[in-house]
Amino acid sequence: INQPDENDKGNRLLHKSVSLSCSAFRLPLTKVLLSNGAHFNAVNALGSSFISNVDPSDGLFQDICSSYLPLPLSCLSATTIIAEGIPYKLVDLPKHVIDFIALHDPINTTKKPFIDIDLSSLGVPKFREMSPF
Repeated sequence: INQPDENDKGNRLLHKSVSLSCSAFRLPLTKVLLSNGAHFNAVNALGSSFISNVDPSDGLFQDICSSYLPLPLSCLSATTIIAEGIPYKLVDLPKHVIDFIALHDPINTTKKPFIDIDLSSLGVPKFREMSPF
């Protein structure tokens, strides 16, 4: 549900739901996506979250987006990691943490599988690297 569309600027389903021209479908669709695991602060290839694409005077913002603001510390931390260029994929972090940070990373809007590299026998900490495939 959080998978970016490689052919549409990395937009995710939430990005697309707020751009629907039929306002009768925007609110129900956005609610369904959020209740089924869509992350409200996931970014597209331009670094925009769906919240940043919603007009504050729109009923969608008042009904849904305002309940997610201010952003939780986890999202602010992930955004800071991305903004500061911290190589989170090269650190031995749990997969769910890497996946969460990646939701906030505009570079991560294309499908690139991770491979685990274990050099612990050489005294090097385990890290994750982008697969060349």
